[in-house]
Amino acid sequence: MKLQGKKILITGGSSGIGASTALLCAEEGAQVCFSYRNKKEDAEKIVQKIKSAGGGARAIAADLSDEKSMENLVIVACEHMNGIDVLV
Repeated sequence: MKLQGKKILITGGSSGIGASTALLCAEEGAQVCFSYRNKKEDAEKIVQKIKSAGGGARAIAADLSDEKSMENLVIVACEHMNGIDVLV
């Protein structure tokens, strides 16, 4: 597992490239937090896929065009994972 023990924050992880990245990072052993803007159900599906495979994941609602929302995203991810090693 190439990313064993790494803590990764991914922006836009509820679909497309972000979701694929979250799944791949988790498969490689990383703990993953990712943001979503308005696709909560899609985000929760990705979290469940990762958890079903034995990985750790959390989806966090965030609007990346809003500075306070971005700040909250980082704070929540850091608290959940006890830090961040990689930002995607």
